[in-house]
Amino acid sequence: MIIKLFLALVGLLYGVLAIYCSVNSAKASRTVHLTMDGPGGRSEFMTVYGGVEFAVALLFLLPLAYPQYLRAGLLSCLIIHACLVAFRTLSFVLDSRAFAETRSLAIGEWVIFLLSVVMVFVIKK
Repeated sequence: MIIKLFLALVGLLYGVLAIYCSVNSAKASRTVHLTMDGPGGRSEFMTVYGGVEFAVALLFLLPLAYPQYLRAGLLSCLIIHACLVAFRTLSFVLDSRAFAETRSLAIGEWVIFLLSVVMVFVIKK
């Protein structure tokens, strides 16, 4: 039950982020310090930040409708956030100034990653 709740919360978070990035892409892109030059830039931001985040949301919400995918959803959450944490950390190593601009994103990614680790290796349902 706790794993379903965790995935539901993470899935809802990604769903909200996808909608925010799609509906208010100009503000969302400034938040992550990306510029959108012209219609192509706006389209790319909406596609990657809106579309991919929405796909991730659905991936995490899938076990609510199909419980047989609970473990796969949890492992996906762990893998996605392990990669985000690894690449975010590498970005900080390459340019430490990035930390000041993306600190809250990094903290969120670490929290979800660590909770995923706990769910996969400690709770093991």
